[in-house]
Amino acid sequence: MFETLDSPLDRTVDRRWALLMYGTWAVSGLFVLIFEVRRHGFSQPLRLVGPTAVLLLSWTWLVTTLG
Repeated sequence: MFETLDSPLDRTVDRRWALLMYGTWAVSGLFVLIFEVRRHGFSQPLRLVGPTAVLLLSWTWLVTTLG
């Protein structure tokens, strides 16, 4: 008869592992992208596609999970 709504704290706790995983991917993707640019510069732009995709996708997942 009565439905209880989850509190915002419960929803945050449920999303904790997703936030940790997406945050880790975002930070590691940023470091890999920086190291690839420093090592090869922009002379080999196709080498940057993978790290850039990982970085942008993880940032998207992180923002979506927070929202």
